[in-house]
Amino acid sequence: MRNILEQSKVAASALSAIEKFHPDFVKEVEAAIGSNAYVIVGMKHNPVVSKARKLLSENNIAFKYIE
Repeated sequence: MRNILEQSKVAASALSAIEKFHPDFVKEVEAAIGSNAYVIVGMKHNPVVSKARKLLSENNIAFKYIE
């Protein structure tokens, strides 16, 4: 799992840019994270994404995939 920078340490100008960057998609991802233990976001043809999905599926681990 990757580390996430605390929001209090993010510059105000960066927060403003983040809020304007695909807000509907960000809301979808936030909702998925709130209701799923594992969430994969990526393009299905990306080999890393495909490998992660395959690994979770083979181990019967439920996950939400957002393309």
